Amino acid sequence: MMMIRRFRNQHAVLLAIVVIGTICIVLFMSPKPIRQETEYPLDEWVRTPTIDCYGHFRAYGHEFAWLQYSHILSNTTFSVPCDSKVPAYNFRYSIEGPLQMWMGNLMPYPTAYITDQDSHYVTAPTFVIKRIEAHNLYHTLCEWMNVFLVSKVMKLNASLVDIVWIDDRPPSPLDDTWTVLFDNVYIYKRDENLVYKNLIWNIIGYNSPINFHNLPAAPYFEDFRDFFLKAYGVSDEKRLDCNILKITVILRKDYMTHPERKELFNGLVHRKFKNEDEIVDNVKSVFTQATVETVILEQMSMLDQLKVMTQTDVLIGMHGAGMSHVMFLPAHAAVFEIFPQYWGFLRHFKAFARWRGVKYFGWKNEDLKNEFDGFYTYIPSSVVREHCQKILNWRCMW
Repeated sequence: MMMIRRFRNQHAVLLAIVVIGTICIVLFMSPKPIRQETEYPLDEWVRTPTIDCYGHFRAYGHEFAWLQYSHILSNTTFSVPCDSKVPAYNFRYSIEGPLQMWMGNLMPYPTAYITDQDSHYVTAPTFVIKRIEAHNLYHTLCEWMNVFLVSKVMKLNASLVDIVWIDDRPPSPLDDTWTVLFDNVYIYKRDENLVYKNLIWNIIGYNSPINFHNLPAAPYFEDFRDFFLKAYGVSDEKRLDCNILKITVILRKDYMTHPERKELFNGLVHRKFKNEDEIVDNVKSVFTQATVETVILEQMSMLDQLKVMTQTDVLIGMHGAGMSHVMFLPAHAAVFEIFPQYWGFLRHFKAFARWRGVKYFGWKNEDLKNEFDGFYTYIPSSVVREHCQKILNWRCMW
């Protein structure tokens, strides 16, 4: 009996060694799926590309790739001139993003066919984008940032690059902004016989540096902000004047945020104020000489949103994509972000504020009695007045 137990113990130890050894080999041989959020070595990726197919395929940091004389054969299949088998290459975030699937489907064609006279050549650098959350300002901002970022490090003028969408997302109010920021923006059509002289598989939105909230600084963050405002012709010259402060309160209303997933959301928006008028009255009771404005962003054009935010001294709102406008506040501004009891204290816009040098205040409800049906949260008057007073003391009482 003792011999059998000893054998089983030895067998278990050997099995554990084999399993651990296999895991170590996989981890050692494969690119790490998730990097440390405290670094974003963009310059290193550009300096050390993986080059194959006589330079027609170049991949950078397991994040993006540059294809030359490439064809889009379908929503999931591309071709590139290559007289041998296309290289094996792994991209990060293979589950959330499409790049690994595109890589697996990449087809070679003879380099002799590059000059095929039956094809139409697209000369402008073209970014292929499969949008993931096309109706969400924050996640779309990540997509815009990534186009600008790659354009910057690859010595391209972001205003002059083309965008081809390779997805089936329904129309979004954010679609117009793509056309303002970049040159030609269009949806891929299968029957077009196009050859892209420079086709870029872009960094996916989830892997944008502005989605890594522990970064001490987001690369080209201010440059991207300037690029965005310049594209809309919006001036950023507001100076602090404590006698005429501008306070903006973002209100969230029910609307169809994700038409492609309406069976899941059904137009019901989370994180809404229960007592909007009371909140505004409390803000006015502290900022007695300020102009207090409420906005419903989904009812405004992007141009109008930017005009408001670049003139805002204090931004107040529930956590949500609209708080992405922290990026466009003046450098002297402050932000007060509020979270309901059922939501985590997320760091998205606290990071934005840190990268911009904007003062950040946050508060999370911990009292279930303040939560109501329909995802409404009551914000106590004392909370609003206390945080507004902190902001006023910090900025305007020396």
